[in-house]
Amino acid sequence: MQNKLLKYFLILLVALALVGGYFFYRYFTKKIPHETQTQQITDETAGWKTYTNAEYGFKFKYPDNLTLEQKSGMPSLTHKVFYPHPDPCNWKDGAPIDNIIDFQIIISIINKDINSAIASDEGAQGANIEKINIGGLDGFKYMLGVEYCGYNFYYLSILPQKTLVIKSPIVTEISPITAKEEVEKYLKIPSIINNTEAGNLLSKVISTFKFTK
Repeated sequence: MQNKLLKYFLILLVALALVGGYFFYRYFTKKIPHETQTQQITDETAGWKTYTNAEYGFKFKYPDNLTLEQKSGMPSLTHKVFYPHPDPCNWKDGAPIDNIIDFQIIISIINKDINSAIASDEGAQGANIEKINIGGLDGFKYMLGVEYCGYNFYYLSILPQKTLVIKSPIVTEISPITAKEEVEKYLKIPSIINNTEAGNLLSKVISTFKFTK
């Protein structure tokens, strides 16, 4: 009798091991491809150029389609498309301009904590300030201008006593104040950067920002 019970017990153990092995196999064969796929995702910024500022000790990466310029020791990145059209912010006579600047960021560093930095900005006084996270950095954003003619300002905390400040002109041509049919016309221009793409691009550039000293 005991031999039969032992036999049945061993059969049960083998059956449980087989069932457990089956589900173990199914679970991990589903997981592995996903993990492999994640590992194979290439860094979108891998082929980008690197800008290094030796004076202020920082660097970041940017793509080839942006033009880098430097003024007063600080960099700016710009993308524009040639498209003669009336200046939407020239309310006097709407004189034509040759280009649409659909992406531009002007970068500076303030040696203050983020709250002190934005408190010392007169343009931010009375403005609608919103909390943001760009490229993994927490901070604040506000708009300065009239009828979508002006700038967005971003204050991002990078170190306890250092704040990254970005000034970026509003693209009035594709803003909410512009008639829908006009916006659609502008967005059909080859190589133009729309607002969503501009936001993603800004985030990717900021995510590569690092201090070098």
